[in-house]
Amino acid sequence: GPDSDFEYSTQSYTGYEPTSMRAIRARYDPYLQTRHRVEQLKQLGHSVDKVEFIVMGGTFMSLPEDYRDYFIRNLHDALSGHRSSSVEEAVKYSERSNTKCIGITIETRPDYCLQKHLSDMLKYGCTRLEIG
Repeated sequence: GPDSDFEYSTQSYTGYEPTSMRAIRARYDPYLQTRHRVEQLKQLGHSVDKVEFIVMGGTFMSLPEDYRDYFIRNLHDALSGHRSSSVEEAVKYSERSNTKCIGITIETRPDYCLQKHLSDMLKYGCTRLEIG
């Protein structure tokens, strides 16, 4: 947030939360964040055949569409190991990977829940909204 020690910490977070710290270590790269977390869970002995993503830290849908597409594409690509050129391709490969994405939660505001935003969220594979 505004008083955070971290330049890119969002309004509602200090930057010291475990999820925030993992994001900082991966330099906010969604592919690396996902790959590192999946590997960490495997090393702890967890079976990582299913994951759920929570896109936290603000109004994701207010970001530019090309960045949103890049971010979501890389979440899916991190599961499949494939480097896709579109969200649709990334979702297709992710659906066939050993580690399946069973849900994506996106934090947003009511003014970013219009038809266009909802259509994009469905394209991303969003299964739940957190509206605040």
